Amino acid sequence: MVAATKLGVTPRQIAEAKEIATNLCRAAFAPQEVRQPDGSALKLCLRGRLTRAYLLAGEAQREGDEARVARLRAGIEQLAAQVQRAEAEAQRAASDYAGLCAASGMEPEDVYPPKCGCEGCELGRRQATYFAADAELRHAVFALLLPREAHDALPRLTALLDGAGDADTRDVLWRALKRIGDAQRAYADACSAFDRAPDWYRVLCVYDSEKKGN
Repeated sequence: MVAATKLGVTPRQIAEAKEIATNLCRAAFAPQEVRQPDGSALKLCLRGRLTRAYLLAGEAQREGDEARVARLRAGIEQLAAQVQRAEAEAQRAASDYAGLCAASGMEPEDVYPPKCGCEGCELGRRQATYFAADAELRHAVFALLLPREAHDALPRLTALLDGAGDADTRDVLWRALKRIGDAQRAYADACSAFDRAPDWYRVLCVYDSEKKGN
């Protein structure tokens, strides 16, 4: 006879729930071999596949390859639904397993795989760093060159320059300029890691017809 734990939950039930949760979490979050059109294979988790597909679609969009964009977008829609379904099933199974453990007075073991480091996830992390650096540079410049409120009489820079004879004011101006310099370097580094050329005009939204020669 299989021994029962608290509330009638048996060790076999707990073991089976753990196995189901582990398998579903591995399928949802761990990298799997994905065949590529050229016959090669990449180790990608589902969300890494989705991230990579979005980036490929963006690349195709920039190249003007509308047929490829359409194919990728169709695949993205299907893959996004697969990701959502797989993650929901995994989380539900993990919750069921944890519930059985709690009912029996046990601590559940970790059923999730280690943090994924597949190519798609690494691309996603580099993209997130790029977006964050892009935003910080914009915020740093705008904080100095724009007024605090839209209807202020003058931007912050003007007041700092007017008060530049004061040492404390010069320190504030220096820190503001240092923030911009640091943000520029971080943006350039993030662009390099993300395999993008820095676009200094775009990041500050200063493209115009004269600058672009249109």
